[in-house]
Amino acid sequence: MVNAMTILRACVLAATMIVSVNTAAKEQAKETPPEGGTPKDFTLPPKQQYQLDNGLMVTLVPYGVLPKVTISARIMVGNLNEGENTWLADLTADLMEEGTSNRSAEDVAREAADMGGSLAIGVGLDQTSVTGEALAEFAPGMVALLADVLLNPASRPIRWHGCSATRCARGSVA
Repeated sequence: MVNAMTILRACVLAATMIVSVNTAAKEQAKETPPEGGTPKDFTLPPKQQYQLDNGLMVTLVPYGVLPKVTISARIMVGNLNEGENTWLADLTADLMEEGTSNRSAEDVAREAADMGGSLAIGVGLDQTSVTGEALAEFAPGMVALLADVLLNPASRPIRWHGCSATRCARGSVA
């Protein structure tokens, strides 16, 4: 029969072994990383900047070898500007994703895909961005699609149940 003292000794021995293993693992994790290599020369490509008649600033920067364009509009309003209206910026972005007065959400997604790209709306702390990517040959079409999303929000009636379908699905509104 095993007495209580033998069980206690076995427990103390097991605990000591666990502490030793954990200490060795922590020491190993503190190893110094290897030296970095020599940095490669990097030169930013020349950019073109100009302002449209309506005041919109445009910056063009060539990047990569793939003939793609990225068109991005930044609205300088985000979550920090909400005050007590929590998720207002996120809800507005969700509603913008519902389509426009001219196109359904499915039509917007299909048109972007037909141009070899996509359209995304994102909300940050201090800005909201609407960004479209497309093959370069479709740049004018992507600009038109982006403008439609920004200027012609969906005017179809929506059912309001305390949050948009997207926001509720994400579990962001209790």
